[in-house]
Amino acid sequence: MNSPLVSVLVTTYNHKYYIAKCLDSILMQNTTFPIELVIGEDCSTDGTGEIVEEYKNRYPNIIRLIASKENVGPVKNGLRGIRACSGKFLSVCDGDDFWNDKNKLQKQVDFLEKNEEYGIVYSDIYIIDKEGKEVVNNKVIDQTYYKSGYVFWDLMRNCFINTNTVLIRKKILDELLHESRFDIKTKWFIYDYWFWLNIAKEHKVHFFNEKMATYRIHSNNLSGNKRFFSERSLYLKLDVISNFEKGVVKSRNEKNKTGGILIVMLINKDIGFKTRIKISKLLIKYSPSIKYLLSRFWKKYLGIAL
Repeated sequence: MNSPLVSVLVTTYNHKYYIAKCLDSILMQNTTFPIELVIGEDCSTDGTGEIVEEYKNRYPNIIRLIASKENVGPVKNGLRGIRACSGKFLSVCDGDDFWNDKNKLQKQVDFLEKNEEYGIVYSDIYIIDKEGKEVVNNKVIDQTYYKSGYVFWDLMRNCFINTNTVLIRKKILDELLHESRFDIKTKWFIYDYWFWLNIAKEHKVHFFNEKMATYRIHSNNLSGNKRFFSERSLYLKLDVISNFEKGVVKSRNEKNKTGGILIVMLINKDIGFKTRIKISKLLIKYSPSIKYLLSRFWKKYLGIAL
């Protein structure tokens, strides 16, 4: 097998009725370069493992299978898959989703090869239910917010990058996954949005105004859990702000944006006591004008000096 230019990662667990369509949509890609398909199969109980094993035997020069003897969960399954990928670029697709465009990878690679300042590209999607019917008024994924360029502050407000459409420079992910920057114990809540935020801090992002993939909503994924998305978003943003390197927030406008994000977090009724203190300390750092009010509140009502 030639060294792949693109690695495609598919993570799957109990996707018996969907996985074949997912894999076929990747194997049908028209490219001028070699690809590899890495499948992370997380000890499914419904026969998914047998299906992916059959595909591996049919395409031994393309497919590599990472199987589990026990279920490790979606985050660990995804991370071990990313680390196993060897291509210059990485694309991902969950086992219950699929791609629509046979030229998806070729279009995205051509763009990234010509535009070094971009770290990631993505596209629009179709959204369907478990029966395959299109979901028009979906409230989980905001399809009205797509942007290109330097989109970090836009992403801090709302995650609009569709994971099953991305193509990423793998070296950027490798740097982010270094032990000094990524601790799985604190990233249990998610890993994709965390990646997009950190990539967008330093690289431009490009949006393809095409529906290159289809995202499936069903009872076995987290798409319909609004509270889950709300909570994970808060902790992800807090993690990113807490680890801002010197110089990331350069202008008064950026400080105001950071302060505004922190205020929204602070008034969230679902956060815990320790998290609220952490947010308050960061808020004082980026919005020193409210230091007096916050410090007085914590001292008077809780006896805590910030």
